[in-house]
Amino acid sequence: MLVCMAFAEVLFMVRVRVPLGSACAAFAIILHYFLLTAFTSMNALAMDLFLTFRDALERAKLYQYLLYTWLMPVPIVIVTVIVEFGSSVSVGYGENCWIGNPVANLLAFGVPVFSAILVNAVLATFVLLAIRKSFEIADKAKSRSNSSKAWVYLRICFLTGFTWILGFIYPYVNSRAVEYIFIVLNASQGLLLALILTITSKMVREMEGGDQGTLWSG
Repeated sequence: MLVCMAFAEVLFMVRVRVPLGSACAAFAIILHYFLLTAFTSMNALAMDLFLTFRDALERAKLYQYLLYTWLMPVPIVIVTVIVEFGSSVSVGYGENCWIGNPVANLLAFGVPVFSAILVNAVLATFVLLAIRKSFEIADKAKSRSNSSKAWVYLRICFLTGFTWILGFIYPYVNSRAVEYIFIVLNASQGLLLALILTITSKMVREMEGGDQGTLWSG
């Protein structure tokens, strides 16, 4: 997931330096594909977390998740390319090295992304409820701090793409605060993902207990 997200964000930033024309259109197609893989990778992670907490279901193999991540966006991109270059409808590939037609942008990118986030929200809800139940059982033996529990919930929400929901909300709520939060969270997503994956609940508990010497020396 980190690879997909990092590569997509790098492409999105460097697109402003790509010259207009056929090179820009080709770049837009590649960018379209890799941005979609970023969301299918989150989708694969959400499915894996869901299957992990469902005893009756067997987890998929790693190669199956990889195939889903890399192949799921292919039909969407192929159909969009066919519409752009094989019909009278203009998708707008190449306008600012992205999809210039607002309707095409919504159908070829917005709808797939929203669908992935919606599925992730449903799966993550089941996962969070299962984790909460496991915390309740574990607390009977050894209580966990509220901050370490909150960190687990935060990690799940962030890794399954909950922050992108703000991207669909802020155009309609007309709130600068929501817009800035969305921009900051997603502009620094690579760093935040690294922190989310690196800092565990155990490390949070050690920081709470003031055992920072042990934390950073290990």
